[in-house]
Amino acid sequence: MNMQQADMRHIEFRNDRFVAALALSGYKTETLLYLARVVTLGSYHLPPP
Repeated sequence: MNMQQADMRHIEFRNDRFVAALALSGYKTETLLYLARVVTLGSYHLPPP
C-alpha cells in the first residue's frame, strides 16, 4: 500500500520532520516511507531499522 492508498487523516511536510496520522482498522499495520533531506552541513548516519 502506498501513501495515496492509505487512509491519511493528517499530513505535514516540515523542514525538520514529517508528521502523519492514519486511520487504522483493528491491528492492521501500515508502512510509511519518507526521504530525509540534510539542511545543515555535517556527518550523517542512517539509523538502524
